[in-house]
Amino acid sequence: MTDLEPTTESTSPLELFLLQLRYREGRSIVVEGNKPLLLDDPNLVWVVYSGQVDVFSIPVRDTQVAGARKHLFRVLGGHLLFGIQPDQDSGLNLLASGTPGTNLIQIERTRFQEMVADPESREFMARMVADWVLLLSSCATLSVPPKDLTLLAKNSQVGLDDSVSIVARQDLVWVRSESGMLHFMDRPELEWGDAKVYLPLSRFMWARAFEPVLLSTLDTQNYFQTDPTWQGISEFHRLVMTALSWQNQQELTTERTRFEKLARVEQKEIEGALANLKSSLTDDGIAVGLSAVVGDNHNSLVATCRLVATHLGVEINVPHDLGHVESVHAQLNRIAKASGLRIRAVRLNGGWYQHSLG
Repeated sequence: MTDLEPTTESTSPLELFLLQLRYREGRSIVVEGNKPLLLDDPNLVWVVYSGQVDVFSIPVRDTQVAGARKHLFRVLGGHLLFGIQPDQDSGLNLLASGTPGTNLIQIERTRFQEMVADPESREFMARMVADWVLLLSSCATLSVPPKDLTLLAKNSQVGLDDSVSIVARQDLVWVRSESGMLHFMDRPELEWGDAKVYLPLSRFMWARAFEPVLLSTLDTQNYFQTDPTWQGISEFHRLVMTALSWQNQQELTTERTRFEKLARVEQKEIEGALANLKSSLTDDGIAVGLSAVVGDNHNSLVATCRLVATHLGVEINVPHDLGHVESVHAQLNRIAKASGLRIRAVRLNGGWYQHSLG
């Protein structure tokens, strides 16, 4: 989780700016824990007027939540939220959830862009946009950057050889490739090389040139003058949503692999316990042979159940669709139900299978 403190520079103009947004330009919206807001409209921006907002990523399909939400960062009072187009492939959205008493001011993005032209508000509006970029990029890092990074300064031009990696010298720099292509965080799907727009490069995100490149850089206020419709911000949002989607997919794959490994270990332990149980069952002191009670195609669980049934003098019925049930515990319950038997859990102390009575 990343927090940014409210801007302290030009506090009075900021307060006047917020009042202007609330009473002249925007619409007040209550965003509390039970009233979250999807940030899925790229034509809108929101300013936190009071309280604080936690931003989550969440997959949405056909207007329905399709997975768990993941916390990304927290936005405090006086800071900005952008509406972002959801990721087309995964349906990943951003969701804002406020603490009690949180109010947002909603305003059209085009109107917000026009207000940047006011010299009195341009400086702290630039800081608000920069803070949003820093927060969003801080949670979209996909890999550890290389050690030999080239630091980019603002308002300059630099040529780089291929395979050179770059990052902002300070918090944030806006970069345009005049020639050549780069990849954000060395990911081919995050290709960057459109000479029409400047993209923000923060201290959290790095890029690598995979051919010789010529780069131009700007600070945020100069970026506003160069890109009045903020196409670079929109492209940055698209790249970040792609990165977050890829990040989520990797985490799901890792978690699935972990559970599969645990399931294999559990299955091995259960099979070992079943084998010990089979060896402990006797008939007049002589171990009951498996061939007397089971066919050739039954698994260890069925074999053990039939051995126990033979010992108790009852009959076991095996459901025909038992193989479709993955969990051993679920299989055991299905066998018991089909056989009209009741089962209960008991504690077996270490070495219990070495004695005929457990």
